[in-house]
Amino acid sequence: MGIDPMKGYVNKYVPANPAIQQQLLKRKALNQKEEQKKKTYSIEFMLSLRAQNKERPPNMSLLDFPHKKKRKIRGPDMSEVDKFNYTVMQLR
Repeated sequence: MGIDPMKGYVNKYVPANPAIQQQLLKRKALNQKEEQKKKTYSIEFMLSLRAQNKERPPNMSLLDFPHKKKRKIRGPDMSEVDKFNYTVMQLR
């Protein structure tokens, strides 16, 4: 005599008809295969994106984030880049 691990539990969401259950299993397997196809990228493809996206847009400003330890002398003769770096440093 075996012990029933489910203790008489019946899943009410499983269809009683075995043909319908087979169709659902097949559909689920197809969906899993499609998801795997969508999410798989080769290394060659990922490296090709790097070469395609090297150039910056013409209207994009130069982002030169200063290092925390790098201290610039503040004064009236600061360039625009130095002013930007100083404000970024203050925001940190």
